[in-house]
Amino acid sequence: ADGFDFSFHSDHDADSPYVTIRLSPPTVLKHLMLTNRKERQFHSRAKGLTVWVSNDGESFDKVWAADELKGKWEIDFPSGTKAQYIRIGLDGKGTFHLHQAVVFGE
Repeated sequence: ADGFDFSFHSDHDADSPYVTIRLSPPTVLKHLMLTNRKERQFHSRAKGLTVWVSNDGESFDKVWAADELKGKWEIDFPSGTKAQYIRIGLDGKGTFHLHQAVVFGE
């Protein structure tokens, strides 16, 4: 292990930083589990955490936004959500990093 408690890290104070997951093919999405950094002192950096979905990778629709800062989120996608792209990021300026993202679908 490299000693880091995150899987990816944006530039500091980036404008709307995000990571995009591309699925092949488009899939009916059921659940998404997101794990924040293990160090609680960095949990506040997830302020504005938002999830969007897209079928073309160009036009994204917002499907979820965090209402509180914590170590882990378990998200249910709206019923019937089908997409090829899942974008997870901050809706606004910030420093974005997470430890893990796990997607469940059909």
